[in-house]
Amino acid sequence: RIYIEELPGDPAKALFIKHLREEYSGKYTCSAIYANNEKLTADVEISTYIGITWDNAPLEQYGIINTDYKIRCVVRANPPASVDWLKESLILSTGAISIEPIVG
Repeated sequence: RIYIEELPGDPAKALFIKHLREEYSGKYTCSAIYANNEKLTADVEISTYIGITWDNAPLEQYGIINTDYKIRCVVRANPPASVDWLKESLILSTGAISIEPIVG
């Protein structure tokens, strides 16, 4: 998945990552030896982007009247998404309705 390739007509080498995944993010170091004795390095930080993904948000959920009910909506994104709840276009605030993040 990760490989180095020489560029035609260029003494440089390129690092290719096929099918970039979240775990490939991090610091990569390019190093070279100049004039047979001077080691030079350059660090590159790779960050991955994950668009908003609805991991557990069934379109139809059924609660029982007069009982507590937790509506499922697990959102995954990188950078993390800001999540709001709305009912009929109005943002819900905490009070009679409890809004809690789901962990796991």
